[in-house]
Amino acid sequence: MFSFHTSAFKSIKPQNWKVIGYTVISAIMLLILLIPSAFLIGSAITNYHVQEQMQSQLGGGGSNVSNMLPVFASIIIVALVWILLGYPVFSSLVYMISKATRGETVNIRDIFSTFFKGRYAKSLLMGLISSIIFAIAYAIYKLIMRLYIMLASSIINHFASSLQNVSNPNNILTTIQIVNSVISGLVLSIVMIIAFMIIINMTTSFVNDVERSADTHIKNGFKGIKNGHKTWFKFFIGTVLIWLISIIVLNVLIPLISLSLHSMSQRVASIILIVLIIIGLIISIILLYIIFVAMVHYFNRNGKKPEKTTKA
Repeated sequence: MFSFHTSAFKSIKPQNWKVIGYTVISAIMLLILLIPSAFLIGSAITNYHVQEQMQSQLGGGGSNVSNMLPVFASIIIVALVWILLGYPVFSSLVYMISKATRGETVNIRDIFSTFFKGRYAKSLLMGLISSIIFAIAYAIYKLIMRLYIMLASSIINHFASSLQNVSNPNNILTTIQIVNSVISGLVLSIVMIIAFMIIINMTTSFVNDVERSADTHIKNGFKGIKNGHKTWFKFFIGTVLIWLISIIVLNVLIPLISLSLHSMSQRVASIILIVLIIIGLIISIILLYIIFVAMVHYFNRNGKKPEKTTKA
């Protein structure tokens, strides 16, 4: 279940710290693009909700389409930033990891490889395709969550009267909220891990041979899952279990610890909570790195199970 994850790090062990250093540089570049993009979309959505509330209070009269225009514009801008800058950085990182897992020596030039002549123009189409895959995956997630919320609401409404007779309903409500956040996080992770695998496979195919057509890279993105070695499902379950650690830390442990801090002073509780969130994010980043490297390694091996090393 975790054989590809352990094998990936055995293959890059001789230059592990170099790979980590270059990955951090690439991650910083992606964060520089991601944070303003998230802020732009978040601000547009917030302004949309504010305008909708103001219009409902005034008795309507506004156009929902016109209110959504800034949201659509922000999404288009973010998509262009991803295609023009984000994906080239991301694919360069995949190229560096791919070299490292194959035992080749990596250097600083690798994390800018897609920007070089002959690669950048071809990466624009790949960036567009990857953004479409993410959009489809997110739409599937929203659909699943809408069905789940409808089901959960009907169940909670069915037991609402019995909850009123409970001596301490706050504990039950807190438990329901935590379970709901875990299920939401698990559904999102399953959908996005599958989408991420396809994009990683497609991108690894692209960086390993830029001369091949986009159609070939897309086909390889799906063939990387159905590769004939019957190892994908175990690898997928192992990847989900690894990310489940992050879900438990962020959605279960931190909320439960924060509830136990109510008896403390607000200042001390806030400091502890900030420290816990930072620790949780660090754990998530480490797990994401492990998953990322393992996915690239899995594609490079075409799903062929790593050989077990025997001790002499």
